Amino acid sequence: MIGPFFCIENKIYAYRVPLHKAEPYGACLTTSVSHLDFWDSELTTHFSEHEYESFPRGRVVYKDGIFFVYLDHCLDYLPAIEAILTTFEISAEPWHIDYDEHYQCAACMARENGEVVFDSALRTEFNKDGALDMLHPSQYGTFENALQRIFAQIYKRPDTQIRIDENNCIQITCGGAPLRFGLSMAEEQATELAYKAALAQILGKKLVLFRPTARMDRPTAANARRFVEGLPKDQVIISSPFGGYWPREKRDSIAFRRQEHCE
Repeated sequence: MIGPFFCIENKIYAYRVPLHKAEPYGACLTTSVSHLDFWDSELTTHFSEHEYESFPRGRVVYKDGIFFVYLDHCLDYLPAIEAILTTFEISAEPWHIDYDEHYQCAACMARENGEVVFDSALRTEFNKDGALDMLHPSQYGTFENALQRIFAQIYKRPDTQIRIDENNCIQITCGGAPLRFGLSMAEEQATELAYKAALAQILGKKLVLFRPTARMDRPTAANARRFVEGLPKDQVIISSPFGGYWPREKRDSIAFRRQEHCE
């Protein structure tokens, strides 16, 4: 199967065409049905408050015996990829992931426009000396208060705290002892989300959330979702299809398949 698709509220909505009915376009087999055509005919009545550019989207085409999945960067992670492959009935066939600038959703565009982005990539920038470079020193106190409050909402461990130390570095402490290395995924993710949320709040920017719970453990993920749901709608842009706890064995299995087919 080939065709355009959207990812909306944890579901893939696709206009699917079997290969024997596909249309040639250069060296590819595809369909002339555009995302706008599909949106206007099938989806606009269900999501009337949105424009079609609001959501992550992409297209599957066939070329030289390979299914090429063109998608928004925010869909390039394992649960979403598996859902797309399942929707288009691509299992044993070779497939490849690629990108197209035309498929950027509102959250991806906000990233390019300089809003504060949390994308669930493991980071250490909040431990670096330049972590507070976006703030004026007069804002440090307000930022630290926001940081501690948000971190406590997400990572509910009474012996673990986050603060700005005497060297103006952001630091996690556990039982009073500083932690700079060896953080669990949950600690890393909770710290980054708190850091980015507090930064957005102080700078008056929107917080852009890509897969906000994808690498957290279950309790931390639940707390993060509650925190995100409590944010004012005009202060956050959410692009989190299939976000949530994903079992390690499932991630590893799809990662192997993806590597195998893309080499």
